[in-house]
Amino acid sequence: MKPGKIRHARTLESLICLLCVSVVLVQAFGDGNPVWFSIGPAGDSGVDGQGYTSTGRVNALAFDPSSPNMLYAGSALGGIWVSTNRGGTWTPLGDHKGLPNLGVGAIAVAADHSIYWGVGDPFYNANHAVLTSYGGGVFKSTDGGGHWARTGTTLGCDGLSSQSTRILIDPSSASIVWVAASDGLYRSLDAGNCWRRLLAVSVSDIAMKPDDPTTLYVGGPGIPGTLQKTTNGHDTSPTFSPVGALPVTESNPRVLFAVTPADAQKLYIALAVGSHTDIMRSDDAGGNWTAGSTSVCSAQCDFGAALAASPQSPMLVIYGEVATDISNDGGITFASLDTGDIHAD
Repeated sequence: MKPGKIRHARTLESLICLLCVSVVLVQAFGDGNPVWFSIGPAGDSGVDGQGYTSTGRVNALAFDPSSPNMLYAGSALGGIWVSTNRGGTWTPLGDHKGLPNLGVGAIAVAADHSIYWGVGDPFYNANHAVLTSYGGGVFKSTDGGGHWARTGTTLGCDGLSSQSTRILIDPSSASIVWVAASDGLYRSLDAGNCWRRLLAVSVSDIAMKPDDPTTLYVGGPGIPGTLQKTTNGHDTSPTFSPVGALPVTESNPRVLFAVTPADAQKLYIALAVGSHTDIMRSDDAGGNWTAGSTSVCSAQCDFGAALAASPQSPMLVIYGEVATDISNDGGITFASLDTGDIHAD
């Protein structure tokens, strides 16, 4: 694993954030000629002997919805960092705060500035520090990262102590929080005080339909059919049902989703296994599927995978792993975004 840098580009249209496992790419799509700049956090341990400044592997990225200048980045080994000026400077938020470890699997920020931290690195392998691979549940800060408290401590609720791969906050009610975790799908109706495990299987990713927060997509190797959907996510006991059959299936894949407010019916899914990734697109919220690229990735695909769709151009999708690729035709074909100096995993 070669550590990378956090970089960004600024062109004509609004920014879209792509999380690759060791580099955050903040990319604007307009003129087709990205220019990348390092926005840190800067490495301070010298080079790793292979020409890369050691800045660590980034697993999560989140903006504060009420303060667009505030950007949070979560490291596999070094906790959460915050920038109040869109990457100009960075401050660590997890050091010496009594957390079980400094691994970050997911970050979410509520409109009231509360920060949720999924503790533990869910994307470890034999070459990585084992200590941060242990899950620590979800911690929450209500004072900008000054203090952290374990969530789900209400008696009689379901315990959440595993690794988190995604945390979503309902835009219609900040009290409703969803967590995709290594041992299930969890939901809180009271801002993390109490968790209920709704599915007891490994969940790789979840996504919320942009125009309807009661509709969620849930994917993972333990989900029947790899992907299911609920349209009553606010109910006491949401029901989950299959969507249209995927044109390609894989054994034990890591599942990733991408949705876009530019077309709320569009849903992208990536099934990542060790040697390749299958990308598919639905234009009707999962009812029917179009098979896309199966050759966008060639190595450690299940480990170093990320998927993002443009918020303005619904047919524009990016896939990241060791390399980073862009599609302008809804995932059918991809072209490289690499500039020769980024090892994105």
